[in-house]
Amino acid sequence: MPETVIPAYGVIKARFKAVSTNTFGLVFISFNLLSKSLEKIQVASSHFSSIYENNPQMPWHDFEEKIINIKWRGEYSISITNDIQKAIDFELKSKERLDEIIYFITKNASPKIAEFLQNVLQRPTGDRNVAVDLEIETVSQEEVEEVNVKRMKKDAEKKVQQAQQTSKQDVDEFNLPPNSIVLESSLVLSPITGVPIYELKPGDKVLTRITEKTQRGQYFKELLGAINPQTNEEKPIPSTVEQVKVVGKSYVVLTSIGPGVYGKSIEEDNVKVKKYEGEVSKVGKFDSFTDSETVQKDDNFMNMLIFVGIAAGGLILIALILMMLGIF
Repeated sequence: MPETVIPAYGVIKARFKAVSTNTFGLVFISFNLLSKSLEKIQVASSHFSSIYENNPQMPWHDFEEKIINIKWRGEYSISITNDIQKAIDFELKSKERLDEIIYFITKNASPKIAEFLQNVLQRPTGDRNVAVDLEIETVSQEEVEEVNVKRMKKDAEKKVQQAQQTSKQDVDEFNLPPNSIVLESSLVLSPITGVPIYELKPGDKVLTRITEKTQRGQYFKELLGAINPQTNEEKPIPSTVEQVKVVGKSYVVLTSIGPGVYGKSIEEDNVKVKKYEGEVSKVGKFDSFTDSETVQKDDNFMNMLIFVGIAAGGLILIALILMMLGIF
């Protein structure tokens, strides 16, 4: 005998229209049938009737993605969508009502669930005759896991494509050789001993941090010695300024951080950039740095300022005491 698949989730897919207030929308509600709990509520509502063209007979994962994409594109009314979502959530906080809806799902009692949604939607839509068209779908745990894996893979591919597109735009923007890699980065700043960013010019040696939070960014951090393999602590690497551009009140600085690899840093126009003056030591396939000399300079300068401040404060205090004693 074939193995019986036990549904783990129940899904309500609904579309509604409130003609008197010209309000239309989609509702997706999922329940865990095993734990008898609410899993997720997705709502998108609009005053444009085109949203109602999405048929709830489509598979549950496609219907949910329709709602997500509508919201991602901003093609919905925020206020009424939030009101509807809150109204549904409020009703399902009742354990008695939650159990009732789950029971209706297991019995495929669509009219009962439609009646429930009609009552809930009346107030936020402002229409006592709101019409609801819905489908009930039960789903196995295996199917949910399979869909989640596909979604994760799709999201990963999308991120890779976006990164490649962004990198190509940067290559074109800076007129770099083909196949160049441009990573998100930031310059190491030094408010005291640094040089104003507007004084930077091609050929200057600076320190760059790779800030790109992608697999590609992680790969180049390891490749270029921008991360300590023992402690996993990220660190800046020496780089050479290639180009400096002014965009509004910001400076876009392109630095060379490896053969064919560049860092793109966007900094405010009032910052001071730390110049690279340390010795280079081998860490990865490319050079890293030890910059104790410049760090020591900053520390010494700060210590001097602190000492001067303390000394000045002490002299003022002594003067006040002498004045109180009538010496001055």
